[in-house]
Amino acid sequence: MEMSLNAVERIHEFSELPQEAPAIISPRPPAAWPYHGRIKVENLEVKYAPDLESVLHHIKFSIKGGEKVGIVGR
Repeated sequence: MEMSLNAVERIHEFSELPQEAPAIISPRPPAAWPYHGRIKVENLEVKYAPDLESVLHHIKFSIKGGEKVGIVGR
């Protein structure tokens, strides 16, 4: 009986996970957006999970429009 209820427990646990943001937002930006490409990141900290310590600290970088970027590693 206990083995049969494992699936029920998993479904219950999965139903309580926080939901991700929707893939499509509304209102949507214009089709020609972005007009000029550039990404600027300052003071970025990254964690593997909300309850763990940060693995990257105070990351700062800038990517100009048209540049290609590759991220290597975990």
